[in-house]
Amino acid sequence: MRLHASFTITVRDRQGRQVARLTRPSRSYVNAFINGLWAESHNTTISTPNTTGSSFNLEGNTPFFDVNAADNIDIYGLVLGSGTNAVAIGDYALQTQIPHGLGAGQLDHEAHSWVAPTTVGTTRSWKARRIFWNNSGASITINECGIYFRSNVGGVYKYFCAVRDLVSPAVTVPNGGAASLEYTLGITV
Repeated sequence: MRLHASFTITVRDRQGRQVARLTRPSRSYVNAFINGLWAESHNTTISTPNTTGSSFNLEGNTPFFDVNAADNIDIYGLVLGSGTNAVAIGDYALQTQIPHGLGAGQLDHEAHSWVAPTTVGTTRSWKARRIFWNNSGASITINECGIYFRSNVGGVYKYFCAVRDLVSPAVTVPNGGAASLEYTLGITV
């Protein structure tokens, strides 16, 4: 059995023309992902740094992998960044997340769309997709992407990084254009 993931970033200009497309395997499940699985599978708790670097207990008796952020929400869900540091297992956030907004260096984060699990041969997978509009007034370069999830910790939602990937080569979203980030998560037997 093999757990695997990949990501695709598609960039379109203001006229909707595709100007870049990049698909890569995701090799970067980080600390919070495996800690969340541990807590869930054992109905226990494990201390884990959230996306601000503060440690909280992931609890096994609550949903731990909610990534379905709504429109304009950038604290969880699929996320983009401009950081270039190498990925490390202890990463708890993107190096430099691109925030939601319409100002300089910001992208307008749309709601997620989903492709339900499907089976092809011996692989079962599902997809999450999010569109990011660039209305900042300038081009924005994407060097990293990831998945932030939220988990109920003591009755309060906390946010954790499950996946952080470098985007190489980097892609640039022109002003007025959009980037679509799609993650495919699957298992093969």
